[in-house]
Amino acid sequence: MATKVLQVASVGSYDEWMLETGADKVVAVNSPDDDATTNLMTTAAGQRQSYALAASSIPAGSTINSVSVTLRFRGADTLGQSFLRLGTTNVDSPEHHLYYGEGWNTFTDTIARPGGGSWALSDLSSLQVGVYSVDGGLYNTKATTLFVTVDYTEGAGGATGNMLLMFA
Repeated sequence: MATKVLQVASVGSYDEWMLETGADKVVAVNSPDDDATTNLMTTAAGQRQSYALAASSIPAGSTINSVSVTLRFRGADTLGQSFLRLGTTNVDSPEHHLYYGEGWNTFTDTIARPGGGSWALSDLSSLQVGVYSVDGGLYNTKATTLFVTVDYTEGAGGATGNMLLMFA
């Protein structure tokens, strides 16, 4: 098995969070974890921000075992989630409670394929990742890092696939 981290490339279907600091909303959530120097913010409940992913270099013929989302965010007595979007279907991670005074928290959640079924390599070209503010909390909810990790098994015949040798 192998893993591949996919950073965000562009704003997706949802664009409801504000840019608090940084050059733009993509820079605000791409690695490294730079906390206060680049981040997004919302003060409202039910707000989503999603992103299309950078192109994947996972070899053709590979099998996707799982997709995880890593989100680094903070808030004050608020609930937040990451989510995946495929087509018009979202699947949210479990809720994460952010407590006042905790600072930045990093959560990684394995999320099922939106719409059900098994992951296909072709899903990655239209998959979106996002952050969701379940409630408004006491103050602002902020996000600074958001990315996807794909766990996969490389298929036979790829760059590092199997080779059959025959001798006469």
